[in-house]
Amino acid sequence: MVAIANVLMLGTLYSFLANPVQCFTPSDVQSHFVKIRNTILVLSTKAMWGDENVAPEDCAAKCWSDKRCLSFEITKNKGRCFLSKENAATFREVRRAKGRDYYQRVKPNEKLIIFKKGSIQGFDNLGHYKNVSLKKCKQNCRKHPECNSFEYKEETKLCDLSNVTHLTNEIKSNRWGWDIYIFNPGYRKIDCGTPKDLARALKVYSSTTYESEVTYICPMGEKLTSTCEMNNEWTSVESTCKEPVSCKDIKMCGRDATDGEYWIYPSPLSHKRLKVYCHDMETDKPKEFITLPHENFAFAPALKPSYLCMTRFDEEISKPGKTIFKKVRIYPEEMVLDRFDFTFTELEKGKGKHKRGFGAAEDCLYGKSSYCKSKGEMKVDLTHTGLIIGDSVKWVTYGDDSRISDLTYSENKKVVTATCGGKCGGCKPEGKFTVQLSSDEPSSSGVKTCEFLRQKHCSKSAQAQ
Repeated sequence: MVAIANVLMLGTLYSFLANPVQCFTPSDVQSHFVKIRNTILVLSTKAMWGDENVAPEDCAAKCWSDKRCLSFEITKNKGRCFLSKENAATFREVRRAKGRDYYQRVKPNEKLIIFKKGSIQGFDNLGHYKNVSLKKCKQNCRKHPECNSFEYKEETKLCDLSNVTHLTNEIKSNRWGWDIYIFNPGYRKIDCGTPKDLARALKVYSSTTYESEVTYICPMGEKLTSTCEMNNEWTSVESTCKEPVSCKDIKMCGRDATDGEYWIYPSPLSHKRLKVYCHDMETDKPKEFITLPHENFAFAPALKPSYLCMTRFDEEISKPGKTIFKKVRIYPEEMVLDRFDFTFTELEKGKGKHKRGFGAAEDCLYGKSSYCKSKGEMKVDLTHTGLIIGDSVKWVTYGDDSRISDLTYSENKKVVTATCGGKCGGCKPEGKFTVQLSSDEPSSSGVKTCEFLRQKHCSKSAQAQ
């Protein structure tokens, strides 16, 4: 009879695993819970779910949907459902209470189903042992070919063996100090194996068995989880780690995010990375810059016309100066350069004391119809930055009687040079100075990643512990 009941239970359980359902039938309840009539769990705090007239199947489905729920109770007269995160397998015990039924959750990888102060009376027919430990009582049951359960009384060290289970006979609460241990008829080993890697995330887990969790710690600090299910597979992770799109995001990767070169993933680049220099990282509003390995300048000479096409030095004319750009600010969300951020610029000595915007050239010498050469110059060189000049960027004249006498683009659109001037005028990029990714990526030497910062942060935290 026991063997037949076990087979029926296993069939129901495996059918449920293959076809998980949202609602429970009476058969599902029997497969996943053990019922003790007229019994409660001795526990003061239980959570009531729903109102009245809740069916046992609905209460069971609710409990099963939350892995923290280990048991529930149903009142018979009003159909009230009470959920609990504890059960009678550890420190809690069951007690007789007319008008309420107790249901204890049975996990498929749970070898023993335990009820403190529960018993199946009158069926201790496979042997009695005195003065034995709980461990020894369990071993004696295991050795007997027909033993399916045993009862143990801690106070007197008594052990009774039996061939019955909750599937063949009714469990009842008792007042004599006996605890019942039933070898789970539906037991099977569940092991999901090593969890898969998640791109750029640190994987943390301690076990791979049923209901174990793996936590993926993303570089920016968010945590994603996956759980080992009854089908021996990890649940899918619904999202991926966020990518830092700015230097402000980089700050979230760890405490060691100081000023320096980093990889970020601006939205316009569709998950492709951009090398930026993060500045003011000690503040709440760090800024992004592009480091310029080659010469970039904007020049307005301190010259005025003299005789024919000759000129003479005059530092007072039209705010002269040669601005050398070491880095240029970028707004990653638009991929636009800020022409007038002079944080990482310097003036070349002897060329004047005034700065010009990125990509501008100007002088105060000759009009556009003059055969004399203009002297204002500029150079934009994005070589080895991973960027090229945007397709929409055009140079236009400004000022009085101005002209562009020479404008040259390199074939790869990384370098633009120009000679411009006028009777106090010149040339500059029109509108927004957009940039695009080039086909070749800049050097990664010395460039930090969000992952690097997160691992360093976690390593320091582990050492501190």
